[in-house]
Amino acid sequence: MSKKLKLLCSLWFLVCASLSAALTDAWPQMVRADQSATITMVFENEPLLEKPERLALLYLNDDGLRSDGQPFQYGVRETIPFVIEGNTIKATLRFPGETIHTLTLVDTNNKKETPVAVFKLYSLKPDFFALRPFKGNFHMHSQFSDGAEKTGSIMVATCRKFGQDFASESDHNAYAGSEEAMAFFHHVPTDMKAYPGEEVHSQGNSVHILSVGSFGCNLSCPFCQNHRISMTDAGHSVTKDVNPYQLLDAAKEARSAGNIGVAFTYNEPLIG
Repeated sequence: MSKKLKLLCSLWFLVCASLSAALTDAWPQMVRADQSATITMVFENEPLLEKPERLALLYLNDDGLRSDGQPFQYGVRETIPFVIEGNTIKATLRFPGETIHTLTLVDTNNKKETPVAVFKLYSLKPDFFALRPFKGNFHMHSQFSDGAEKTGSIMVATCRKFGQDFASESDHNAYAGSEEAMAFFHHVPTDMKAYPGEEVHSQGNSVHILSVGSFGCNLSCPFCQNHRISMTDAGHSVTKDVNPYQLLDAAKEARSAGNIGVAFTYNEPLIG
């Protein structure tokens, strides 16, 4: 596997683990390689923001480069200038190479560097950046249909917590959930996108689709409707191995029940 493909695959993990507990949000999670970008880190009730003299923002490039692209001692972090605006920290720097970048906000009190927040992001060359490798969720049900007792905005916010870039709340025959989410995020300073959605069922049309997948998931969304499958393991699940031809035959046999195709579900793309 090429280095570029390995790094792109690791992106799916990064976007799920890029925000430390001290942050409420940070963006962008992907930037153009070898260009400058402004990083925004949003905090909530962080007292150290009122003591900027104690804070330092440290930059680490996984390829051992400084922000100006010059070779740096591997594992050594570079101090980056930043500004504080209310509960937000902003820093503009160049991101050399196609790799992983780590920004760590530290408390330098008593000459120690105690981590306050960590944010990881990824830089892409024009070919991969043009593919828009963003991650999101277009299928969630809320209190407006048969989902968990959560509003659409809470569900979209949970997607953001797991590092996703966009989400659409899509209740059965109900548009209110996605409207509530979009209205809420319209006033939130974030690059998280909330889109309209609805799972439409036409009257008298019993359309179905054959769903296949495996056990296990790298997320733990509190509103997951398939948690009995996605949160289990081999010792607690009944599974059956099928090849593509058997799957096609099963889909054809289900036509009489209104089946229109095959969908891979229950899991995140990294699992299965």
